Amino acid sequence: MHVTLKEIKERAYTIDKQIQDKTNPFVFFLYRPVSHYLTKVFMLFNCSPTFVTWVSLIPLLIGIPLISFSTSILGRVAGGIMFVLWIVLDCVDGTIARLTKSTTKHGDLIDATVGYIALWGFPLAIGMAAYSDRLNSRFTFGENFVLCVYMGGIQAVFSIFPRLVMHKKYQGSNPKENSFQNRGKYSKIASIGMFILDCHGMPIVIYFVSVFFHTLNIMVYIYMCIYTLYLVAVMSKLLKEN
Repeated sequence: MHVTLKEIKERAYTIDKQIQDKTNPFVFFLYRPVSHYLTKVFMLFNCSPTFVTWVSLIPLLIGIPLISFSTSILGRVAGGIMFVLWIVLDCVDGTIARLTKSTTKHGDLIDATVGYIALWGFPLAIGMAAYSDRLNSRFTFGENFVLCVYMGGIQAVFSIFPRLVMHKKYQGSNPKENSFQNRGKYSKIASIGMFILDCHGMPIVIYFVSVFFHTLNIMVYIYMCIYTLYLVAVMSKLLKEN
């Protein structure tokens, strides 16, 4: 099916989606516009949204090991680029679903599954990368760099656990009706927080900077503090009786 960029924007890039994207400038100004071009390509071959979601898993399965085990800047950069590719493809599958009106529960399940792999895989991989780069680290404090691996694993758990509680609390409800699942309803503070925390936002940029300056351990320590604050803030709100 041949579609133009104008058709994609008019039919698939809804006002609600634009409002959500505006909470993350990188998505709104970079990833989403680029994804529209890839959407045109996939639509030419009549690819389903679920097919694109499965395709997006490939750069994740390449990127996580590259970040985790590469011993060179080039390898780590390549791993980061794989994550950027996943982010763009993560925009494509939803666009195709809205464009073709083929949203399904199964498609949402596959999309969430792949998203969770990225969610825990990114902080864990960075923790392992910090360990791999320990001999080149610009700032050290006499620490055992195995600590970075543990912290990466803890951050992976902290990124997933509140979401599991959230899904249990709001099970059966419309995601658009609560401020946890609908980014369009986020407060300014929540939007800034997610931009700092979500791998679609600042973390991927900070990762590239940390790779070039050999400060991956510092990134791990900083994000350990951020993830801890996130866990406490979100869980306290989720567990509050309505």
